[in-house]
Amino acid sequence: VSRDTNLLYEHVRQALARQICSQYANADHELVVFTIDPPLEEIMVHAINQSDYGAFLALEPRVGESVLNQIGNFMTFFRDMDRLPVAICSPRLRVHLKQFTERSFPNLAVVSYNEVIPQIQVKSIGVLSQDG
Repeated sequence: VSRDTNLLYEHVRQALARQICSQYANADHELVVFTIDPPLEEIMVHAINQSDYGAFLALEPRVGESVLNQIGNFMTFFRDMDRLPVAICSPRLRVHLKQFTERSFPNLAVVSYNEVIPQIQVKSIGVLSQDG
């Protein structure tokens, strides 16, 4: 039995995948998201720091600023399309990305690939990248 609350939380979310998808997908069973470029996701995963107060994403300032600026652009696209803003990433990054973006973009939903059920078609509006 794990004592890692983030890991347990992700297992619960995976079990609730149908409800999570239905919350963000449209009537045509499409989930519109932005994704993260794999090299950037690796940088982000390696920037997860563990402290006495829990784990958190500690990106280099330049990288963090670039990530937030790109997400800001995606938020505009979602608003223009009248869609709920959703990011999709690996389960190991999901909770940390949500915490990292919470202050700047409180209405951004962050889901993991494990939470997408087979009946849902994922459509990406863009890719969060290292180069911005």
